[in-house]
Amino acid sequence: MADETKKAESASPATAGGGRKKKTLLIVGILMVLEGVGVFALVHLMRPAPSDAIGMAGGMSAGEGEKGEGEASDPAAVAGEFAEVVIGPSDAVNSRDGRPYVYHVEVTALVRQSKKDTAKMLVEARGATIRDRIDTVLRNADPKILAEPGLETLRRQLKSEFDRIAKDEKLIEEVLITKFLRSRSGL
Repeated sequence: MADETKKAESASPATAGGGRKKKTLLIVGILMVLEGVGVFALVHLMRPAPSDAIGMAGGMSAGEGEKGEGEASDPAAVAGEFAEVVIGPSDAVNSRDGRPYVYHVEVTALVRQSKKDTAKMLVEARGATIRDRIDTVLRNADPKILAEPGLETLRRQLKSEFDRIAKDEKLIEEVLITKFLRSRSGL
């Protein structure tokens, strides 16, 4: 009988210790859940509204895409405000990363409707110079620039070159790269 009492006494501290472990794990689990809920709520409150995010991704600041004084937010009206002038195709070899790649590109300029004729005349009169500048930018471009998903840096560099040729920074609103293919050169 004495042996049974000793066994019961030795079992009770272990049971009490096991109860503490369960309580500790329960408290830690509850704290983790509360922390997860807090982080989720904070991220949810800090992110922009979907309409603001779409405007920012398109290069507009928040609220710029909304209708304001004298602005037309109708896509047909905006499409009528701008015109596209095809600059043309160009092929250039870039071997900056050690391997020669041929880049086949087609470039189009987005201009205001009122400047469409001026832009077309510039492309006709200076077409060879423009294609040469496109090739030069492509040949000298860093492989990281040519690997960008939106080719933003390449577009900025081409716009800068076109502005320099036209001697008018407001002639071309945006450079559009309508075709961009990279292939291994057989050289």
